[in-house]
Amino acid sequence: MNDPLTPDRVSPLFRSSFGQKYRFKSSVDSTQNELHDNDPEGTIVVADQQLKGRGRHGKTWMAPSGRALLMSIRLHLETSQPAMQIALVVGVLLAEIVEREINFSTSIKWPNDILVKDKKVAGILVEQRRNLVSLGIGINVNQTKEELPTGTHIKPISLRIIDGKIHDRAKILATIAEELEFNYRVWQEKGLNAFTTQIQERDALFGRRVRVGSLHGIAAGIAPNGSLVVDIEGKHEMVTSGEVHIEK
Repeated sequence: MNDPLTPDRVSPLFRSSFGQKYRFKSSVDSTQNELHDNDPEGTIVVADQQLKGRGRHGKTWMAPSGRALLMSIRLHLETSQPAMQIALVVGVLLAEIVEREINFSTSIKWPNDILVKDKKVAGILVEQRRNLVSLGIGINVNQTKEELPTGTHIKPISLRIIDGKIHDRAKILATIAEELEFNYRVWQEKGLNAFTTQIQERDALFGRRVRVGSLHGIAAGIAPNGSLVVDIEGKHEMVTSGEVHIEK
């Protein structure tokens, strides 16, 4: 698979200010740890392999070298909008990019997973310290079934498994950088309302019975502030964080 993510391959593909500062590492503990406080907004760090890649709630994101797209982007939060909304904004663009890449419908599982056939193809991690946001993105791109982890809460899948093709990670990376900058600026100016339609259309949980912590109910959509709405015997509960389990 000849799709290196080295600067000489990737930098000419960037078409926005995001990615103008770009660092590639062959192997790191986590790309999130490779962002610096003084990095300008739009700095991107990419690794071919993460040894201790992390997801939400202390989970890990592991992939064999050279198969997945593992990246972190520095954002400077200069808005009153809550940072948790960024995961949904990014979820919309990742779902659209993946769908174009494989020509297969995608959905967003609140708050940070991209699904195909109810299997996880991508994930998002938003970590905030003061006004600094480290945005982590992981996409299963060219893994085979044998190279994906087992025993996970949501079964994983890769682009390669879905359509049988080898995908160019560098081109996907450049597309993410360009569309992220646009969507992020729109969100800063107009808030999450600018993405309401896309979120509703791709809501993987709507109408399904779910469990979040001790709450059991029917997922009833995403609120304007980005919270998950859970209908519990006719009463709407707003969930701002937590791991969602889909119940049979």
